[in-house]
Amino acid sequence: MAILRQRLNSLGPSLVTGPEAAKRLGIEDCAAYPWRGYLLDSSRTFWPVDTIIDLLALLHRYHFTRLHWHLTDNSGWRIPVKGYPRVAEVASSRRRMDFDEYTNVDRDRLAMYQHEWSGKDNSGCYTAQDIQRVLEVAEGYGIEVMPEVDLPGHAEAIIFAYPELGNPEIAAGTARLGDLVAGKPLRNNLLWPSSEAFEFVDAVVDSVCDLFPASVIHIGGDECDMEFWNGSTYAREWMKDHGVRDGAGIQKAFTDVARRRLNERGRSCAVWDEAVATELRENDVVCAWREHQGVDVARKSGNPWVFYDADYLYLNREPFEGFTEALGMEPPVPVDRILDLQFPTDPQMVGVNVSLWCEFIPVVEDATRLLFPRILAAAARAYWGNSVSRDDLEPLVYEEWGRLSA
Repeated sequence: MAILRQRLNSLGPSLVTGPEAAKRLGIEDCAAYPWRGYLLDSSRTFWPVDTIIDLLALLHRYHFTRLHWHLTDNSGWRIPVKGYPRVAEVASSRRRMDFDEYTNVDRDRLAMYQHEWSGKDNSGCYTAQDIQRVLEVAEGYGIEVMPEVDLPGHAEAIIFAYPELGNPEIAAGTARLGDLVAGKPLRNNLLWPSSEAFEFVDAVVDSVCDLFPASVIHIGGDECDMEFWNGSTYAREWMKDHGVRDGAGIQKAFTDVARRRLNERGRSCAVWDEAVATELRENDVVCAWREHQGVDVARKSGNPWVFYDADYLYLNREPFEGFTEALGMEPPVPVDRILDLQFPTDPQMVGVNVSLWCEFIPVVEDATRLLFPRILAAAARAYWGNSVSRDDLEPLVYEEWGRLSA
């Protein structure tokens, strides 16, 4: 696994970020944003530690400063939680999902993916020693690791291990998976408001803080199917008893529990932009991912925020229409779109983050096919901000890609 690191070291300095790029561009070497991040999705695909260390070498070369490590989702829970042994025994022991509900992929190619990968083993849980190894390498590269535990949605894996944390009506058999709720098929993918679930959130935050020294911990907050809470007799009774009006209030309750525990541990939180509706605190960091609205929501929040916009920086989207080398989502994000990107001028914007979600990326080779050369363009744009034109960046990006692919 050290081959990639050796190759990167043999190439000399990066041509798209840092001093050599500044020399080529005839400008001062000064990064535009302190937060230049990459999201690693270890829930949908459990990546071995050696692979993550290879990734860190790549991020270091292109002057990324943060690894956003997405560790929990419907597909698997990847870190231990004190007092909850079935997290490692059950919630992390999963088979690959078929993602048949996804509408942003070509259906024929999705069927091919499902035939090859759906149901294959995708188990794995990082031990404290695994995490420490990643942290030590990251620290040596000057990269801060921000873990993400996605709450209170995207929780199927943990509910599979601890059904009492999910919908009690499903557990009791009075509601069934797939029942239509406000026109949406019912899933058991939300933590349900209860003392047991709030205690679990406390335990999760404590465990994450024990495992990771990061000053900012990401607690998710995206894509909560609030219709399921709103359509539940049990949840409506809880709302009535606790003076909560709707599902957004339930999400706020979970966010408040996690945030309070983080603050007690001397940490602050990051959230996806949907969670702005839960009444943020002034030091919460907003990750603006939703195309057409996330940036506006983040800017209006008044909080520090990071540009994650899916229309520009989700590299799990295909690089062009008709791309067949790996299964990418739609619509495409071509290199030109990234090179032409102009960031909002907002003093509260603290950074830029590239994401590679791994629902359809089961192997490193597919990740590589989707990342390059777009990650070079994204790294350059994140480093230089709006100060360098596309015409000046483009030849450096392709020269660098030529060196890498030679």
